[in-house]
Amino acid sequence: MTSAIEQAIPSKPLDRIVHPHPSLKLFALLDEIHPARIRSAEDWIRREEERALRTGGETLWERVQPETLPKRTILKLSEDHRRGTL
Repeated sequence: MTSAIEQAIPSKPLDRIVHPHPSLKLFALLDEIHPARIRSAEDWIRREEERALRTGGETLWERVQPETLPKRTILKLSEDHRRGTL
């Protein structure tokens, strides 16, 4: 005789459970195909910070400081009347 708890536990491994919403099923498939994918903006920021520390480059915060911005070419379309190149 099985208990209610044993009946509630799925017999399939947790990563193979069919999700009720189709988009959740798609994300589960994406996780299988590309487990190291970036899932959020926070994830991307953390990876960029880790990469900067690992390579000795500038962190995201250092990149946006007023002293370092003149080193970068930032051109707005409205400023060059759409004649410049990127």
